[in-house]
Amino acid sequence: LWCYYDTKNISTIGVGFNLQRADAAAVMAKYNLTLANVLKDCAQGTPKSCLSSEQADDIRKTHVAGFAIEWKINAVLNVFLNSFTESAIPNPSQVNRGDHVYALRSFGFYQHHGITITGADASRLIPKPPIIEPIMVIEQNQGGLNVVTLEKFTYEDGKLIKAKHFLRRAQYNANLASYAIKRRGSRYIEKALPQEEIVENAIRIYNTEKENWSCYSVFTRNCEHFAFICSTRISMSSEQVLSMYDHLANFGNLALGTGLPFVFSTCRKLVWNVVRIGEKLAPSSIANLTITSLDELIKACLLGNGITAAAGFGFEFLMLTTRLIIYFCIKNNKKKCIKYLAAGWAIKPEQYAQCLVQAATGNAASFGMSLLGLAAGIVMPFPGSTVIFSIIFGFIGYVLGRVGSS
Repeated sequence: LWCYYDTKNISTIGVGFNLQRADAAAVMAKYNLTLANVLKDCAQGTPKSCLSSEQADDIRKTHVAGFAIEWKINAVLNVFLNSFTESAIPNPSQVNRGDHVYALRSFGFYQHHGITITGADASRLIPKPPIIEPIMVIEQNQGGLNVVTLEKFTYEDGKLIKAKHFLRRAQYNANLASYAIKRRGSRYIEKALPQEEIVENAIRIYNTEKENWSCYSVFTRNCEHFAFICSTRISMSSEQVLSMYDHLANFGNLALGTGLPFVFSTCRKLVWNVVRIGEKLAPSSIANLTITSLDELIKACLLGNGITAAAGFGFEFLMLTTRLIIYFCIKNNKKKCIKYLAAGWAIKPEQYAQCLVQAATGNAASFGMSLLGLAAGIVMPFPGSTVIFSIIFGFIGYVLGRVGSS
């Protein structure tokens, strides 16, 4: 690894070590490098004064501010998130030419995708990158197509998060069962092209179609679009974008699922109070409608939670089925089909099956957890505890159900 200029045009080496620091000369001397020669590499784009990957890691852990804490947090997050995408590449030597790779970003909120090439492939790019290593990555970001090192590709240099993430390999030709339960963007049911063709596609797009990719678009020109087109020559909607669409639908469903029990309970209590007042003023047989026992209260809550979970699943089922019908109506019109899939107005059958599994799991988990919340609320000494705990536990159950099946 040699010197480069970061996004603020500051001379940097490794991952995030600022060469303008007062102790930069002393740190470089520890690794038998002189600061003047390192900065000369930066200015001329030459790889004469370099660090090994191990030395760069050592500098990052001991000299990059805040890295130790960020590294521990990131390691824990990566272990957790890896349980949903068992595609991590623990050793860079296991990276193959033409791999569709990705790294998680923003605590796993989204993924950054790219295609791996060799140093010889990078020499064919126009313009040739100033830094060439044995394995490089062609990526698409907000500045257009770019070529970066593996180290830079896996490092998140955001305003709030600065951490290195695991490199992961996207899986192709996945069976429907694994596709349905795994995180979107980590695997595809389509077959990948031979690796030689994938690399040639990436180089061709970089050299001849770079201008078309200069304008970043979440819906039609993001990093996953680029990697998928290189790997399959198929233009389709981004799995991550569809996932965000699903999350918005899920949020609406969640708002319905948590708000309905509260509204239902509040209205019911209001009616009960009116009935009780009316009974005191004019006693009648209407008193039989007043719920007076704990047993009846539990039965009523169970019914309300069950209806809410069923309504939530029905809402998602209706939306997904509508999108599936749209897909079958337009699938013979290739141009229109791509547009509708990218916008999220249509959905493929395999994605439809995946979303149904997630919807059923999320709502079932929400119902089960709401019952636990109901039990916890019964023993609490304050009014409305059964409803409050039922909503909170139901929310937790829904989130866990969705994450566990995504």
